[in-house]
Amino acid sequence: MSVLLATGELLIEDTSLMLRVKEVDDHQAFEMLVRRHRKAIVNFIFRMVQNQPVAEELAQDVFLRVYEVRHGYIASARFSTWLYTLATNHTLKWIRDNRKRNGHLSLDAPAANGMQRQIPDGCAGIDARLVKESEQRRVRSALAQLPARQRAVVVMHKYENRRYEEIAAALGTTVPAIKSLAFRAYHQLRASIDGANEAA
Repeated sequence: MSVLLATGELLIEDTSLMLRVKEVDDHQAFEMLVRRHRKAIVNFIFRMVQNQPVAEELAQDVFLRVYEVRHGYIASARFSTWLYTLATNHTLKWIRDNRKRNGHLSLDAPAANGMQRQIPDGCAGIDARLVKESEQRRVRSALAQLPARQRAVVVMHKYENRRYEEIAAALGTTVPAIKSLAFRAYHQLRASIDGANEAA
């Protein structure tokens, strides 16, 4: 199904585009999907790994994977759910492999260009900005301490505003299992942040 926008542009649904990629190797349809979803996938992965160059590279890998497995695509679920399944699995694998190679992944390390990871709020006073940055560091640090699957649930639920049904589909499990992971994750996050606030 397609939708005609007010501008006269034809908006083709993701599922239709992916079916064209699957059935006739339509490269233009694939490029449209990449343009539509690349930023969201990079942002999702960045929240998981807190490293922009790594997020860009992993997102590229995800879209390569989309093309590689195009013939196995089934249009029974939303394209975005299928895409997030691939992105989640690839990112979780990278996190596991990275921890084996390098130990614990620090979210407080400076970015590759030496800049702080968060973008300062230019409108805020210096005191308020320092407090905000301190809180962001505590949240990132607490998030980094979560097991990878719990972290994925929090990122998808809190930052991507995804429903538990979508998260369950992306992680290949049930809604009750996701709710259980979320409960444990948010409980641990609160405990970690409260502990960090008391120590400060």
